[in-house]
Amino acid sequence: MRLAPNIILIGFMGSGKSAVGRALAGRLRWRHRDTDTEIESEAGCTIADLFLAEGEAAFRQRETAILARLLTGLETEPTILSTGGGTPLQPESATLLKRMGTVIWLQASSEVIWVRVGPNLASRPLLAAYQDNPQARIESLLTARAPLYAAVADFALDTSIYARPMEAADQILSLLNR
Repeated sequence: MRLAPNIILIGFMGSGKSAVGRALAGRLRWRHRDTDTEIESEAGCTIADLFLAEGEAAFRQRETAILARLLTGLETEPTILSTGGGTPLQPESATLLKRMGTVIWLQASSEVIWVRVGPNLASRPLLAAYQDNPQARIESLLTARAPLYAAVADFALDTSIYARPMEAADQILSLLNR
């Protein structure tokens, strides 16, 4: 099996990027990195706190800066990189993602996303203010972001149909081996 030097997972919150990324890294025995974890570590606070303190625009700048730093490190060891749901929204970030490796867009229906993120709604800055109708907000964001995800992705995979992250990871390996 000949894989790209890195596999980059993009997609909406709750699509499985972190869980599938860890499973895929375990299967391949590659390193796993997560941009949200990197940002939280660097900032010393949660993503939700960063959104509150700095706003979304400043957060997106941090995200792009993290990608630029990670790009060099990804050249030394095969890596699975799980990104934040909005990472491809910034043109510079989208360009960096394409340079990093094979980009896979993890998709899920709005209903599945709601089931996955609903219990942690307060920790999701883009949904927390929509307590009355978070499902409508999810659908709106999914519609707006789909063309941006599609423009960056080499492949797409609907994770809604997999009960476990390892099943989605195995399907990714199957996609890459075609």
